[in-house]
Amino acid sequence: MGEGIRGTVVREVREETGLEVEPAAMIGVYSNPEYGFAYPNGDLVQPVTLFFDCRVVGGSLRPDGVEIRDARYFGPRDQLPPMRPCCVAKARDALAFRGRPFLR
Repeated sequence: MGEGIRGTVVREVREETGLEVEPAAMIGVYSNPEYGFAYPNGDLVQPVTLFFDCRVVGGSLRPDGVEIRDARYFGPRDQLPPMRPCCVAKARDALAFRGRPFLR
């Protein structure tokens, strides 16, 4: 309660990665049923994710080890590490982003 999407982006990125960011643009919205998954307790979810292009303004890259096990930078020529289908789509969209949001 009491938090807008920009504030949520800043807080979540800080909590999960250790980076301080400024959201610049929305890269996409992801809600495809194939992006659903099960939590360890058996809860099934089909998330709706808003994905943002952000400028790093401080902090240092440190995954929290709870929601994010690993974090690293990679470019268009780098092979993607193993990730869930939604994360692969977001990584590819981030590299292809030209200002118009993707809807997946």
